Amino acid sequence: MITQSYWKYTDTPMCNSKDMRKYLKMYVKDLDESKLPYLSLAEAPSLIGQPSACIETAE
Repeated sequence: MITQSYWKYTDTPMCNSKDMRKYLKMYVKDLDESKLPYLSLAEAPSLIGQPSACIETAE
């Protein structure tokens, strides 16, 4: 939540900064856990043991 786009798109429909905070709270009860690999697979040392995923992207 420190990227330029996070701060730029604060009120867009469907997914905005406020929504992202809400989603984070659904997955992480304690922000000390914010480095857990499943929160940012791009930063995970390995994908072994991670669940399958379907990733959709938009413009």
